[in-house]
Amino acid sequence: MARLMDLFPPMSSFGDDLDKWVERAFEAVPRTFALEQGFPSLNIFEHEDQVKVEAELTGVKAEDIDVSVAGAELTVSGERKTVTQPQTTWTRRERPVGKFSRTITLPWEIDANNVQASLRDGVLSLTLTKSEKCRAKKICVRT
Repeated sequence: MARLMDLFPPMSSFGDDLDKWVERAFEAVPRTFALEQGFPSLNIFEHEDQVKVEAELTGVKAEDIDVSVAGAELTVSGERKTVTQPQTTWTRRERPVGKFSRTITLPWEIDANNVQASLRDGVLSLTLTKSEKCRAKKICVRT
């Protein structure tokens, strides 16, 4: 097969050229967070009466993030703004920019008045307190 490809030198790089062409064709398509599935990436875990949520928001400033809680629904939304220099030509663009919103339903209702949020090193950390009616209560058993 290698000898056959030597007879047709342009064919030996055809596969690579086709891959590059397809890659470039789809890079030009604008990507928005509305089309992205599951952004931002979330880790959710519970500890006693609290729920901890970590959201990966690299490149997003704290003032561009909105967090809201309604019952058991948590919404994280905001905008990753583009930073471009004049006369810029993109070679590759894999980090989408624009507005985003992600709403998840937790298995517990959350006390909306007792939520803490901080942003450090591109990770949004939320501490949510379960509502009083969702907390486990110790029941005294009488004899």
